[in-house]
Amino acid sequence: MTARLDNRLNDENHKCVYVVWDTDHFSTYKIVPANAEGNEVSYIDNDGNQQFGTLKDAVANAKDGSTITLLGDVTVSGTGVPANNGAINISGKNLTIDGTSEHYAIKAGDGFEMEMAWGTTAAGKVHVINVDNGSTVTLKNLVVDGNWDKTTE
Repeated sequence: MTARLDNRLNDENHKCVYVVWDTDHFSTYKIVPANAEGNEVSYIDNDGNQQFGTLKDAVANAKDGSTITLLGDVTVSGTGVPANNGAINISGKNLTIDGTSEHYAIKAGDGFEMEMAWGTTAAGKVHVINVDNGSTVTLKNLVVDGNWDKTTE
């Protein structure tokens, strides 16, 4: 049995993508939208199985060389992330993150701005995505929005 995404109903009347299970025997399965609550992405895990979950889970569990496909815009939090780290840390593996033809975005949510002692706001201490330890990350059809529009500082 294998799972695959089917987006034939992703048109102006049906904004959804479904998981289709291909089997060679008759069984009953509960079919849920691939972008059901909590599912931000799909990816192939280390065992070669297609999984659905959060972007953070996908980066941690995706097989080296995998493509992580966004199922919609993803907002990440910088709250509690140490300085000079990322809300999403990619270390020691090569990945592609695909925003699909919809050009979905990874967006900075809370925790990316710091209030300085003299009353101004600074950015850049926490990154949306941090890539290190020999990783190569390909961003395909993807917008990374750091949510920083301060033009006067």
